[in-house]
Amino acid sequence: MSELKTMLNDINTIYQLSYYIIYYKNLEQKDKIEECKNRIQSTYNKYNIKNINELVLIIEGYVKNIEIIKDEELIRLLLYVILDSKKRKVLEYNDEIFKNIYKYIIENGLFDPNWIIGTSSEPLFTMLPNSSDLYSVNMLVFNNESIDWNILNNGTDSFISFVYSYLNSSSYIEKSYYLEIIKSAIDRVDFDSIKRYKTSQKKVCYEVISISEKLKQLSDNNPSINPILDLVVQKVKTNNRKV
Repeated sequence: MSELKTMLNDINTIYQLSYYIIYYKNLEQKDKIEECKNRIQSTYNKYNIKNINELVLIIEGYVKNIEIIKDEELIRLLLYVILDSKKRKVLEYNDEIFKNIYKYIIENGLFDPNWIIGTSSEPLFTMLPNSSDLYSVNMLVFNNESIDWNILNNGTDSFISFVYSYLNSSSYIEKSYYLEIIKSAIDRVDFDSIKRYKTSQKKVCYEVISISEKLKQLSDNNPSINPILDLVVQKVKTNNRKV
């Protein structure tokens, strides 16, 4: 397992260095560009390969012979290579192997949705890859009953962060995906609470605008939020029947 993590870290390093090359080209800093290229080549030499796709093939062969276990660091590394490789398009390589490992971990329940994964202490369930071929797998995480919706997502209420994602969706499929997440969460969030936490350990408490108040603010300028408001109304009616 440590070898797999090392290889994933090396891919992340190659990614970062490739990104820096573009940055330094814009600044015309040739010495920095050469330094980055040399570091990338050094990584390739380490595995006796010529490019990143060959490293991906090594990883593919490696994972066939190991048992994937519940491991927070591993899933963090996987999410990083899945998220960043395509989002910024700095490197062109086949990320299907990483997606397959990710699917295996999620489908076999080898995760905690509240793991702190992001660089700003974001929980795992807020950091899942926005890739349409992984939407159904991601929903296995969102439907996990142990999700703590009181954990902040980079300073924002986690539920509201998905409301923003819904409002900013660029396609019908993406919008439907975020609405499905909201549907899954709606019975597990407190719409009136203003207390949120940095992590599930709840050692540090913050006060935020309640979900109810925030939805009211958003509804003033976003008519596209109506499907979410309809869900909230349905929840209130259901709760009133139970009383």
